[in-house]
Amino acid sequence: MSETRNEIKMLAERIALPQVRSWLRLHPAGFYELYPSRRVNNVYFDTPGLASFEENLSGVAARVKLRLRWYGSELSDVRCTVEMKCKQALDGWKVSHKLETPLDLKSQSWAQIAQVLRSELPETMRLRLDFANRPVLINRYTRAYQQSADGTVRVTVDSDQEVFAQRVTGRPNISNTVPLRDMVIVEAKANHSDIMRLADIVSAFPLRVCKVSKYVQGVEAILGH
Repeated sequence: MSETRNEIKMLAERIALPQVRSWLRLHPAGFYELYPSRRVNNVYFDTPGLASFEENLSGVAARVKLRLRWYGSELSDVRCTVEMKCKQALDGWKVSHKLETPLDLKSQSWAQIAQVLRSELPETMRLRLDFANRPVLINRYTRAYQQSADGTVRVTVDSDQEVFAQRVTGRPNISNTVPLRDMVIVEAKANHSDIMRLADIVSAFPLRVCKVSKYVQGVEAILGH
């Protein structure tokens, strides 16, 4: 399990991406590139009634989302990690498990993928998959990674998001995207012990702090909201 951390999210129009990068370069916290930018891919699982989606909309304090994540543009022979993203009020943490078996999102069915997951996941995550057993969407976006000079705060910048609906497909749909507003999501993260430093750094950004979930955005787009 990862250490509990606090997260603050900010939203900007896609046209403002060059300005966001400029703000990071000029920020007094001295941000630098932590990792090269890369493509992030997620499969989000939920119940048939979209319980995780509804809990987020209702503001339930204690929430869990289950997702399958991999990096890069490849869709076959991909090395994936299953994550339970947990939230308790303002605190968040992840429970992760790397799969030993590579997956092929081009040829395998959802039933075959689920079989691999159930054979490899630890009990707690397997029970969550039994509860949230429907692949709802795949989202893909480009993520840039920055870190403050003192190492206390990490900022990610997500852009060029794509969403693919999955609820009515027996196999991964990776070709038909759902229309989605093209936004940039900036997320600042720090361990709970550095919450004051996090707030100070975020205050220097000329962006609106907001509650935003890429999963919720994707489901709303699929539902036509």
